[in-house]
Amino acid sequence: MHTCQATITRTGTITSSVIYHLSSKHPEEHNLMKKKLRLAKKSQFASLPLDNEGSQYLTRLAVEFLIYNLFPISLVECPKLQTIFTQIESSYGLPCRKYMMKTVFEKMYNDTRAQIANELKNANDKSSINFFSQSVCLTMDGWSSQTGQAYLTVTAHFIRKDYVLKSVVLVIMEFEGNHTSERCNAFLEELCIKWLIFHLITCLVSDNCSAMKKTGVMFGKGWLSCGDHLINLCVNYMKYRKH
Repeated sequence: MHTCQATITRTGTITSSVIYHLSSKHPEEHNLMKKKLRLAKKSQFASLPLDNEGSQYLTRLAVEFLIYNLFPISLVECPKLQTIFTQIESSYGLPCRKYMMKTVFEKMYNDTRAQIANELKNANDKSSINFFSQSVCLTMDGWSSQTGQAYLTVTAHFIRKDYVLKSVVLVIMEFEGNHTSERCNAFLEELCIKWLIFHLITCLVSDNCSAMKKTGVMFGKGWLSCGDHLINLCVNYMKYRKH
């Protein structure tokens, strides 16, 4: 490529005279310039691959936003949310819900599960001088959604070696059928074996219903009634007694 010594007069920021000079006197350079401009414009609006580091970061932000606010996964297909992320990075496109469920959510679940498993493993550290770091207490609760679906939630509580209380949810799952003590006990035992913590359990805490009480006895690790539930029963009893 060469440059000529021609002096071109132009007014202000107008470049038409320069462009005309290039196209008429230096057609090869002019065509090369146009090609570079087209490529630059195309790359400006090209979509980032989903496995790009920047895309993965923005996708994770979107998922954490949904999880933190308990929003439905369908929100990723909302045009307004897509616009927000496009404003952050014009070349980024929010993935569809299928990709989110199969790829992003599954990976985040596996990562979180591995982290929790490691924390529970450390709770079994026999070399620790903190006795409580070798014990795990479980809370178990049955509840129903607004649509009438029955669920069971089990949470593990333990004190870390640095004496910090830690609580982790082991499972929230739909529990169809009757909530009998036999079924609840079998579910609880299977869960503890799956997480390798059965030998660490020192107590089960639940509400005061008969099925949960019997589950605590069958579980054989000691049972305590939930303090909040007990206080609620006492308050309601006194309230109705006055009437």
